[in-house]
Amino acid sequence: MLKQIGGRRGYAGREVIEGCCADDDAWALIAWDGWDDERWWELPDGRAIDEVLAAGDLASLPPLRLAFERGGRLGDILWSSTPVAPIVSQRFATVLADMGATGYALVPLATPEGIPPYFLLLLDDNDFDDVRAFPQGAQPVDRLDVSREVMAALRAAHADCFHVEHAEAASQRERMRQLTVAIPS
Repeated sequence: MLKQIGGRRGYAGREVIEGCCADDDAWALIAWDGWDDERWWELPDGRAIDEVLAAGDLASLPPLRLAFERGGRLGDILWSSTPVAPIVSQRFATVLADMGATGYALVPLATPEGIPPYFLLLLDDNDFDDVRAFPQGAQPVDRLDVSREVMAALRAAHADCFHVEHAEAASQRERMRQLTVAIPS
């Protein structure tokens, strides 16, 4: 399992995964009754959905449903144009449950007729969890940092249609991006 060094999160032996966004892939949205595509983050009562999810106030959410900005191939992680939390398939959720993975909760989404079950994947984001946000503490989340064991279980279950990158390389690239953004031109 992951070792914490000097109080900091480590990425050794971990993978970063995210949904595919090619022309033939589906792009998903999270919607609810009263959902407005120009204010996609705002619940009918005016609260921001990402803040409600981060606070764990799931009981106060309206029923959530999966909608699509663009149809196409469905994967085990869907690319979301409203990235409040990763959207994962039943197969992905089953893999996590079967292996006893830590660091997540699932919120079921109503799906259109003919579409299999999907869930919002909410993250605790503790250093030693099997499933975490990438980069650390990211909100909203669109990439996952998973343990070697989670990645092996997803591969064994033939999970598909998501990008995979070694977390150490992704972390280095993210640090460089942050430095580039921080340096005034």
